[in-house]
Amino acid sequence: MSIKVSNLSYTYQQDTPFQKEALYDLTFEIPDGQITAIMGHTGSGKSTLAQHFNGLLMPSTGTISVNDIPVTSKTLKQVRYQVGMIFQYPEYQLFDETVLKDIAYGILLRGISPEEAENKAKEAMKLVGLDPETHGNRSPFDLSGGQKRRAAIAGVLVMEPSILVMDEPAAGLDPEGRREILNLVQKLNKEKGITVVIVSHSVEDMAELADNILILNRGRLHAFGKPADILTDKESLEQAGLELPVATILMQNLAKRLPGLPTNAFTVEGAVEALIQYKGGQTNE
Repeated sequence: MSIKVSNLSYTYQQDTPFQKEALYDLTFEIPDGQITAIMGHTGSGKSTLAQHFNGLLMPSTGTISVNDIPVTSKTLKQVRYQVGMIFQYPEYQLFDETVLKDIAYGILLRGISPEEAENKAKEAMKLVGLDPETHGNRSPFDLSGGQKRRAAIAGVLVMEPSILVMDEPAAGLDPEGRREILNLVQKLNKEKGITVVIVSHSVEDMAELADNILILNRGRLHAFGKPADILTDKESLEQAGLELPVATILMQNLAKRLPGLPTNAFTVEGAVEALIQYKGGQTNE
């Protein structure tokens, strides 16, 4: 298992008049080599939980380990080599005069040669779909919104993490940019074997992307399982302040007029396949 959480609770400003309980007694394991989505209503604790995965926050009680390394104050350097963290709107962290220098900045701090850092930065650019020859010497501020987002992601990938934690990676992008980023997430997972943990409020995006869904509700673990089980349970989703995927709503409405139509599709592709199979069954009859 890549991330193991045991009885984790977290309190902001503990032992002060302003203390606030954010997470309560969470226990779960995030599997290696898969995409796991963390979902829930605003204020459910999604981002707070994600920041524990590389030690930005430490549990008030309970434990967490990453690739069998306990996350403690003494192991933060090891853990952060393993876990790359991408916050919302990471392009706001771009700062250097060229895209290539910006991406190479972090890896240079590890003491490698400038030449090796540049080569690694170019590989990271290629990985996110940016041409080093075309974009490498441009100012990062001259890139489009989607390109800036990819450049910022490359700045994390250059560190070669085995786990990537992403907080709303497609937030604020137009539909094309959104699709590019989500396709990139899938590519990093499927082709590079990077374990991805993605914080999102979009049921539609995670229905298409995630292998596992973890739902938080007011800081507590509400549900954890496969999308087919989690995203078709209307009552459970509503309890957590979420809605069914549009594809599932469509199928449930159609089933009122088409007896026997399966209603457990949660993606557009799944809905289309179910309708084709239903039509074929009706034709055979």
